[in-house]
Amino acid sequence: MEWKDGRLQLPNVTLMAMTSVNVRQTIKAMQYSMRQIDFGDCVLITHRKPFFLPKGIRYAHTSKLTNIDCFNYKMLYELGDYIHTDFVMVVHADGFIVHPEMWRDEIISVLRGRFRRMISHTGTSTGICVGSATAWESAAGGL
Repeated sequence: MEWKDGRLQLPNVTLMAMTSVNVRQTIKAMQYSMRQIDFGDCVLITHRKPFFLPKGIRYAHTSKLTNIDCFNYKMLYELGDYIHTDFVMVVHADGFIVHPEMWRDEIISVLRGRFRRMISHTGTSTGICVGSATAWESAAGGL
C-alpha cells in the first residue's frame, strides 16, 4: 500500500459508477470516494453527459438504463469495455468509500481467487464492489 502526500495510490484500480438516475448524487459519491485516493481512472457511465461533470471523472456513454435488468446486463456483459485498469471499484449514489484508510493490499489478492463468487452480487448490491477487470471479462464471456 502506497501513500503519497496523504493520498492512497491505486494506479491499477478504476473508480466506476453506472447509472441513469440520481446522476448528481452519484457524482458526489464518486468525488467523496476520491477525496483521499488517486485512482488510475475514474469513469461515470451514463446515457447523457452531465454539464456539471468535474475534472478527473471521465464520461462514457451507454444507452439509458431503464430498469434493474438492463443495469444488471450492462454490469455483467459490457463493464469490461469501459475499464482500462486491472481492477474496478464500483460505487453508487448510496454506496461509496467512507474510510480509505482501511484499504489493504490483501483485498486485491483475495479478489484473484474469489471473484467468480462476487460476480453474482454486483447487480443487486447497493454497496461497493471491487473486482478484477480481466475476471469480469472472463466471467461475462463464459456465461
